[in-house]
Amino acid sequence: MMQRIMDVMQQVLTIEQFDAMTDYYQSLSDQEFDQLMAEALHIGKSQEQLTPREFTKLIETLRKANHITSQNSAMRRVPITYLSDTLNEEMWRDICKSQPSDTIHLTTKDDQALCDLWKKSCHLERGRIPSDLFFAGKIPLLDCKIVVDERDMPGGVVCQYRVVVFQDYKERIKESGECEACVAAIVIEKGKYTAFFPIVVQEGMDMICMGRCGQHGMPRGLIEKNREMVSVQDVANMIYAYMATWYGIQVALLHPTVQEVFRHPRIERVYDPKSVKKGKTKRVTRYVKKHIVNADEIKRAAHGEGKAYNRHTLVWYVIGHWRKCSNGKKIFIQPYWKGALRHLKMDLDGREREIVLHKEDE
Repeated sequence: MMQRIMDVMQQVLTIEQFDAMTDYYQSLSDQEFDQLMAEALHIGKSQEQLTPREFTKLIETLRKANHITSQNSAMRRVPITYLSDTLNEEMWRDICKSQPSDTIHLTTKDDQALCDLWKKSCHLERGRIPSDLFFAGKIPLLDCKIVVDERDMPGGVVCQYRVVVFQDYKERIKESGECEACVAAIVIEKGKYTAFFPIVVQEGMDMICMGRCGQHGMPRGLIEKNREMVSVQDVANMIYAYMATWYGIQVALLHPTVQEVFRHPRIERVYDPKSVKKGKTKRVTRYVKKHIVNADEIKRAAHGEGKAYNRHTLVWYVIGHWRKCSNGKKIFIQPYWKGALRHLKMDLDGREREIVLHKEDE
């Protein structure tokens, strides 16, 4: 009971508030503490049971009312937790069912240009990624690698990760009802081991959420070290940054005019290193489409041609959302493009390609 209370409080309190609550509990005698827990259990049983969606919405309401941010959240004190062995193996098998069809290389400037396609019109608070593309069933790239070179920023590094959207994500959402559905995973390879982070969505919620961490081939000592050094908030911050870029890429490929940036690829041959078996030299060859564009091309495609152009944009993205009807039923409003160029449709030819975004003068 106490652990359940602490788990909830960590999500809705600031660090200072959580520390004060912890000090109060520790100051109680055993008798006072047992009485407090008994009263809390009695109150919990007497209240109506919340559905998973209602509980999630309550947590979000409390966080907003308490002005919780990534900087002051008590989640910074919560160590990361790992999936159970059974769930871990199950998710790893799901991840291994597909391979990346695309590799996207970005600079910091390119990354920002992609994120600008949706962030400026997003109604969600910072730190939240819309879940609308999953419920709308509109995800152009189900499995892709993303490389973001941030070395032009102080302390910046090259971030490499993969986002896998499970092939049956639509069925998972349908079968989950009001409960959470695991629809994707962020995969990070570090030498001989891999870390992955489940991405979950929930009916009626406009944002994606994260689950417990998973791993493959990770030494037990490293797992324990991560628990001591990495907090849940650290992981949440990383997932937000990674998924913000991923969402920008998906929006760009759905954009009625930005799609043009990806229409003139180069064809390159790549080899799958996993296909090389011991004692054999035969390798499986794949052909990918390599797109060379940059941030300026994205902006021109989104806002129109010409240096003297003054309008904000000719087309903008309206994020899908849940709407409550007068009869109490909730319906999902599909995401759509709005503006003068909303009717322009440019289909991409095929889904297997390598997209490289870089500056023209390089």
